[in-house]
Amino acid sequence: MSTTTGWTPDELATARERIGVTDATLRQAASAPTFEQACAQVDALKADAKKRYRAWALKLHPDRTGGDADLMRQFQCLGACFGELTKMELRAGPPPAPPRPRPVMRTTVIIVGGWSSSTSTSSTSTIW
Repeated sequence: MSTTTGWTPDELATARERIGVTDATLRQAASAPTFEQACAQVDALKADAKKRYRAWALKLHPDRTGGDADLMRQFQCLGACFGELTKMELRAGPPPAPPRPRPVMRTTVIIVGGWSSSTSTSSTSTIW
């Protein structure tokens, strides 16, 4: 996952470990042989992360912790990491279709006469 602004690397690593989503688990889920299998693995990862997020959110919520500033920051970082995971999956989609080759069209243009009285009165050219 990309770095979320405003958090230290240690805070992000702790929050990602708490919800069970690290760069290694994301790479493993995304490296499935087919797109359908990758989707299934990412969906399972998301479901597990959601359960872990809810459990940690209940433990760290400011209403339960008495408004401790350090725990509130951990709670906010946890929410930011889970939101980042959700946004990342919303952007995920099937691989783009390869571009279709453009048909080759050859057109022959015959110009009869001309705009000036030059030596050539007709010419043939091929436009690609």
